This record gives sequence, C-alpha cells and structure tokens, in this order.
Amino acid sequence: LSQDGAFIVRDSQSQPGNFALTMKADNMMHHFIIRSTRGGYTLGADHLRQRMFADLGSLIVHYTNSTGGCLPTTLSLEEFNTLFDNGKAKKGSHEEEEEEE
Repeated sequence: LSQDGAFIVRDSQSQPGNFALTMKADNMMHHFIIRSTRGGYTLGADHLRQRMFADLGSLIVHYTNSTGGCLPTTLSLEEFNTLFDNGKAKKGSHEEEEEEE
C-alpha cells in the first residue's frame, strides 16, 4: 500500500464472519473491523453508530468520499486492480493462479 487512502479488505481472522479493513494514512497502517449484520455492513464498533450499507461495495464507495468520522482519511480507488497490466493478471496474482488450474 503505497499512498494515503490505499486499502485492502479481507476476511477477519479475529472476528470470523466480519471483514478487516487495512488502510494507509499518515505513513502508518490502520486497521478497522467491518461488521456483517442482518441489516448489512457497518464500519467499526457498534457504539460508533456508523451508517449501515446493504453491501460491502456500497460501504467502500461511501468511504471514498467521506471519513465518516472514524477513518483517518478517505479510501482511495486510484490503485484499484494494480495487479493487472493491460488487462492481464501480473505474475503471482490470484487471478493468474485460477486461470492455470
């Protein structure tokens, strides 16, 4: 993750069923939980009362325009799909491994 706002989302190891958001801001890595609930997805702990989203994509798009009061900076989609070069997966990417199987 090279620039402020660069991020990844993955399955949470510490809270199964939820997701972990790791992002770069101020030359530091910051970690947040994205909670999966019956009503959708929300960022952070329940007491933060963050907005609920129907799907994970909507949550990510929202936080590209707003910090929501809990992120140190907005998420950046500028480096989205940097594992691709001219529409082809770069060596070592997950997509390339699937194609070889």
